[in-house]
Amino acid sequence: MASRASILRFIGRTALAALPLLLLPIAYALWDPFWVLRDHGDDALGMPGDTARLSRNAGWVAMKNLEQYGDSVRPDSFIFGSSMSQNFHARDWERYLPDGASVYHMDQSMETLEGIADKVEWLAEQGYQVKNALIIIEEAMLHRNPQDNDFLFARPPRDLWEEVAFQLTAFQLFKEPEFLMWAATGGYLDGATEARRAFLTTDLPTRDPSRNESRYTTFDSLIAVNPDAYFTAERLRRIEYNEDLTPPQPAINERRFSELKRLAWLLKREHTAATVIIVPRYHRRPVMPADLMALRAVLGDTILHDYSGDHALVNDPRAYYDHAGHPTAATCSALLSRAFCQQ
Repeated sequence: MASRASILRFIGRTALAALPLLLLPIAYALWDPFWVLRDHGDDALGMPGDTARLSRNAGWVAMKNLEQYGDSVRPDSFIFGSSMSQNFHARDWERYLPDGASVYHMDQSMETLEGIADKVEWLAEQGYQVKNALIIIEEAMLHRNPQDNDFLFARPPRDLWEEVAFQLTAFQLFKEPEFLMWAATGGYLDGATEARRAFLTTDLPTRDPSRNESRYTTFDSLIAVNPDAYFTAERLRRIEYNEDLTPPQPAINERRFSELKRLAWLLKREHTAATVIIVPRYHRRPVMPADLMALRAVLGDTILHDYSGDHALVNDPRAYYDHAGHPTAATCSALLSRAFCQQ
């Protein structure tokens, strides 16, 4: 029979071996690096490092900002989409809306059609009237399924079980060796790391949390006054390098068609005046004719405006901020003008 001393030694060794496993969740809870455990005030960007900040889940930020500011701004007009939608500014859309309309961004990184429908449904459950909707689609969205196993792109939780899953996904990202190395070095960021990991960002816009709106004010001013100072040879090289040469494939399958029908049904149920814009991207393929036909059949021909094949914009690198193909605010404003002039 084992002696008491050997049993105590075994317990001590086991506790010592388990210590790192206990320290990680304790450190995570104390730091709350992605700002999902408690309120950290109005800063919607995340915890700053030395040369970078931590990205947050954009859908989570949209919901939390609405919880904080919704009673005061009481929005009734919502902009839905991925990060491709964030430069469609409220003041530009308001020109085409009824007087008194209040605009709010409900964007989500790597958004999906299913995710947009979820947000329309959630807003209605929270008592918001979705009188107007501006839905921004890019061709890649039609191929995309929800990525709930990736914290940055996971859909924000709507109930207790989804909340648990969301928090566990955030903790999984925290445990990644590259993240821990970044934290251990005090926020050191080099170009290679920035290219590999989306949880780090040096792209810091001005934010209006009451509208959940991002603005690249400095960039936009520079582009307006001296575009060559922004669109340097190096920046243009990065934008031009990112062209998509993969063969086109139809995107709208049975699942996607069902998601479209659900979205259309929710918009009809909420009596929403919707406008759908398919944005262009630099040297990216346009929406295929079969997919465009399905979109028009379900959402309606009059509300859908497809610019994914606009040759002037698809071939103009100066219409985009970066290599990811995010359209500039000026491009977005021009697309709004074209869409509403066609109605």
